Amino acid sequence: VEELERGFELKRVAAELSQALQRGDVPGNDGVSRKGQRNLSALATNMVRELTLLLRRRGVVLGDA
Repeated sequence: VEELERGFELKRVAAELSQALQRGDVPGNDGVSRKGQRNLSALATNMVRELTLLLRRRGVVLGDA
């Protein structure tokens, strides 16, 4: 159940990141602005996945685990 909740939270983070990318609030992971572009959910999901993997490699525990 906790794993599902964490997955749900990461999906929410990816959705918020996708919207921020579209508004131009943050650049893509290559530094290029994505302002006004559509269908950024895959890019945002990939960015969140890369971030969580980096944090895990650095020993940062996400959630209550």
